[in-house]
Amino acid sequence: MGPFAQYLDAQWSVDRPNVAHAHFWMSGIATQLTARHLGRPAIQTFHALGVVKRRHQGADDMSLQDRLRFESMVARAATCTDEVFELMRMGRPRSRTSVVPCGVDNHLFTPDGPAEAKSAMHRIVSVGRLVPRKGFDDMVRAMPSIPHAELVIVGGPKPTELHSDSEARRLRDLADELGVGSRVHLLGSVAHQDMPAILRSADVVACTPWYEPFGIVPLEAMACGVPVVASAVGGMLDTIVHDVTGSAGRSEEAQ
Repeated sequence: MGPFAQYLDAQWSVDRPNVAHAHFWMSGIATQLTARHLGRPAIQTFHALGVVKRRHQGADDMSLQDRLRFESMVARAATCTDEVFELMRMGRPRSRTSVVPCGVDNHLFTPDGPAEAKSAMHRIVSVGRLVPRKGFDDMVRAMPSIPHAELVIVGGPKPTELHSDSEARRLRDLADELGVGSRVHLLGSVAHQDMPAILRSADVVACTPWYEPFGIVPLEAMACGVPVVASAVGGMLDTIVHDVTGSAGRSEEAQ
């Protein structure tokens, strides 16, 4: 990140930004070094804090040991209220941390518009990266108790590459083991502009991650006028007002 900061310093010395926005903790190091040197304001999006990742993934977390220390140093803004409390526990003063909440493109995500064709079954849609922490397996395990419904999982690699994705194979194997393979569909990656039609086709959008700093999917679903059920974690706690804009339950309740 040192050479990266030097590169940014050279670029921004000629064309200074009004504000710098860093994504992930490593980019935050380079951004803060440069922004402080040039007197430019900077904000930080973590895409999940290392301390939260370690809490949930344990020995499977491959993050660098210094990650937590650096995250506390570069923190300037949090994505959700829950993240602010995590930063406070890491020693970051509350007065020096602000929440910059997620937004939604309400020109693209609207209740009116085309919906993807579906079968006569009720449709549950879940969206996100194909990684265990997104909790798609919780929904797959729930499917035997939800007859006459299909689960559509959106995200991951291209549809033609799903067969080689380890998480996609794990979810499909689990669905087959539970006897719901014919009602669980993995779509793979979908273009952003095509997402509203898929969301509008849903009877409910289910978001069941172990941890989640953003909560963008519930926002987009609600903007499309679709009911939301979500785990009460991270950004979901800001996005969803329980029993008003959706239903938010603890992950063990969702299971």
